[in-house]
Order: sequence, then structure tokens, then C-alpha cells
Amino acid sequence: MRHTIIMTSLLSVITFFFGTYLHPGDADPSDSNNAFIEYATSNVWMFAHLLQLIGALLFFFVLVVLLHTYNKNTLSSKITKGGVLLSAILTCILQTIDGVTLKRVIDTWNIAQEPAKSTLFQVAFGLRQIEISFAGMSSLILGVTLLLFGYCFYNDKRHTQIHLSLPPFILGIFYRS
Repeated sequence: MRHTIIMTSLLSVITFFFGTYLHPGDADPSDSNNAFIEYATSNVWMFAHLLQLIGALLFFFVLVVLLHTYNKNTLSSKITKGGVLLSAILTCILQTIDGVTLKRVIDTWNIAQEPAKSTLFQVAFGLRQIEISFAGMSSLILGVTLLLFGYCFYNDKRHTQIHLSLPPFILGIFYRS
């Protein structure tokens, strides 16, 4: 079981990193026009977001397995599992908005003529704001979840090994900020 957790964790990190590496990011994201042009010309947009989603879901799977294996029936463990589930749901919604819906609207905007082009730009901009909101909320929920995950292991008397609780606790603090 330990080897499966380690291998799944590594696969999660590699998959998420590779998806993020492929994600277009040369244009200034605050300059929507240039960012949208860059997104429209990307041939790997959906693939990059799919890799990010798979990497995140593998990470959430590892968290649940660790909680189930080492910290089974405590209230904090159950609440943390709920936080992991909520984080997974928000991540799926985020990747659907960003990886599919926004890409489709931007592709349509890119080939449209006026006056439809202006309208489609506003739709894409609105979707971008929704994406940013979901990213913020999912980061907040995941940060709190990681804090709770660290607490589960820190507070469990059967596992006095600080190395299980400290990394997610620290990650939770940084992820929330």
C-alpha cells in the first residue's frame, strides 16, 4: 500500500507539472485581449487542462487513501474527507470552465467578425472572471483542507511522527495565503 501511495503521489506531481508546463502563459493574463489571442492559438489547451485535472484528482485520491488508512474514524478525518471531496468538485468545475468552456468561446471569438466579436469578448471576459472566482474559492477550500489534514495526523496519538502532519499543514498555510 505504501508503494502505491508513493507512486500515485509522484504520478500526481508529474502529471500536474506537465499540464502546467504545457499551459500557455507568455501573454500577461491581465491583458485579456492578448491572453485570449494566445489561448486561441494554443493547440494543447484542453490537453494541458486535462493533465492538470488528472494530477489534481490523483492528489485528492492520495489524501483520501492516507486518511482512510491512517486516520479512519475521527470527526476531523471525516470533515477533512469532505473538504477533499469539495476540493475535487471545485477543481472539476474550474477545469471545465477554463479548459473547455473558455477555450470554446475564445476560439469562436477569434474567428468572429464585428459586432459579434465584441459580444463574444465580453462573454469570454465574464467566463474568465468566473474562472478566477472558482480558482480563488478552490484554493481557499484546499488550503483549509490541507490544514485539517495536517491536524488529523498531528492530533492522532497513534501516529506521533511529525513528518506526516507538518508538510500538509505548512502547505495549507501557504495555499490559503
